[in-house]
Amino acid sequence: MSNPTKNQIIAGFRSLDYMVNQTYYDPKLWKTNAPPEVVYDIIKSYKKQLCEKEGTDFMLNIHEQSPMKTILEKPIEHHPNFNVD
Repeated sequence: MSNPTKNQIIAGFRSLDYMVNQTYYDPKLWKTNAPPEVVYDIIKSYKKQLCEKEGTDFMLNIHEQSPMKTILEKPIEHHPNFNVD
């Protein structure tokens, strides 16, 4: 799966009324006031939208016993908007 752009990450968090910023010491790291469940939902929502757009399976290459499968199977409760205005 491709990574969301910086602007999509910011738009996703802000659409759910959470703050997000890149850290000053490493641009690959982010800090947020969102709880872990929201962060997971943002990632799952992005992956789901990308898979639907590409016509691929959401659970493709996910091992049955992996923690990722457990996380991805939980329903998405927070629905972010990734549109950059």
